[in-house]
Amino acid sequence: MDILDFTLSVWPIDMVRWMFTSEVTDVEWMTSYRKIEKLGILGYNTMGLIRLSKGIVGSLHYSASVVSSESISRLEVFGNNTNVLHAIRTNKVRLYGSDQTPQEWDLDVKGARVWGHRQIDEHFIDCILHSRQPQATVTDAIRAIQTAGKMTEGIRK
Repeated sequence: MDILDFTLSVWPIDMVRWMFTSEVTDVEWMTSYRKIEKLGILGYNTMGLIRLSKGIVGSLHYSASVVSSESISRLEVFGNNTNVLHAIRTNKVRLYGSDQTPQEWDLDVKGARVWGHRQIDEHFIDCILHSRQPQATVTDAIRAIQTAGKMTEGIRK
């Protein structure tokens, strides 16, 4: 079942490498899969910890084995400055900083756009049409795939 973990992890790996201009140096990954009989599907809880070359540590968590209102995709980044950034599902970003109240942004994204494919396609089409360099390169894709491969190695053992 490591294909699920591999697929879900590539986007946030790209994002944290880009956000922090830092390479992933270490990963640990754990999973739990179970059949949800009443739905006829395989549920999953999967979580990974990553360390970046600049010393940043983050966690990636994906879950779809509980009630749908609690199924979640979540990225957490813990900064050396004690700030914490949460990307929650596909529509919310929350920054816990020095203020008592966290800053929060709701992203107005609905339908097929929430999964990332459409935004990526739009970005690359725009680059082709306007002769621009894409923000993500083939090298970025290779590094994300290599990191995802390292994460899933432990699952296959």
